[in-house]
Amino acid sequence: LVNYYLLTTISLQGLHSAVLVSNRHKDQAVVVNRSVLRAGFCCGFIGNKGAVELKIKMYGKYIQFINCHLAPHQSGVHQRN
Repeated sequence: LVNYYLLTTISLQGLHSAVLVSNRHKDQAVVVNRSVLRAGFCCGFIGNKGAVELKIKMYGKYIQFINCHLAPHQSGVHQRN
């Protein structure tokens, strides 16, 4: 059985991201950046749309995770861009 270490988490409304690292690599994993971008109703105040970002460094290499919830359908292209 492999054990994992919870390195970091981030949330925005229904967006939830977590980075788990194998215990044998946890000493090499460092959180570099965490960001939340709110969008949607009331100029982003409510944050029903948006993105979360996690950036970590392991063994000298950067890994970035982006999770987003954007406006749906073809009619939402302008809002997404």
